[in-house]
Amino acid sequence: MHIATRHHHLINSRLAMLRYADEYGFKGAARRFSLNRKTVRTWHRRWVVSGPAGLVPRHPRTRAASCTLPRCGPGSCWIGCIASA
Repeated sequence: MHIATRHHHLINSRLAMLRYADEYGFKGAARRFSLNRKTVRTWHRRWVVSGPAGLVPRHPRTRAASCTLPRCGPGSCWIGCIASA
């Protein structure tokens, strides 16, 4: 699998965290890198199964807008979102 260049720094950071986790455990790595322990375990599991390709971000490149209401003026959109929630 080809890994996009824009992800190389992120993958290297996650690999560094996994190397730390090998030495200090999931809990220690989670503390050191300010992550949830479950996140560290998830990345470790993906890395074991898929190698570095498993550490590529899985979120879509563009995300859906959080507010689907039309803009009526400055500041009105977020008020509408709160009212419709």
